[in-house]
Amino acid sequence: MTDKKRILVIEDEVALLYALQSKLTMEGFEVEAHSTGKEGLKAIKLKKFDLLVLDIILPDTDGFEILKTVKSDPKTKDIPAVIISNLAEKNNISRGISLGAKDYLPKSEYHLNDIVEKIKASM
Repeated sequence: MTDKKRILVIEDEVALLYALQSKLTMEGFEVEAHSTGKEGLKAIKLKKFDLLVLDIILPDTDGFEILKTVKSDPKTKDIPAVIISNLAEKNNISRGISLGAKDYLPKSEYHLNDIVEKIKASM
């Protein structure tokens, strides 16, 4: 049995997805990565995660819907979520936080190392 914290990353930008997966793995986390919301939701139903890292713009659904689904399920509602998105408008940030995200990071404002530090602080 591992005592590593498990992080689920749902991000459709493949370069960022793999960069986050690689960097978080090097930081000692167990990371599962998916590029669609449906794959991510399936993973959440099958496994226990300590943190969800979520994009808003995804090919098959949006991150807000995923966050609503996760937060409305008694089995997953306590999983902290961090949103990383190109949608940097205040209304999107407010919506993400009101739906239960612990943090909302506009991609244009953060480098990979900054995102990883914010993720670590959210656990």
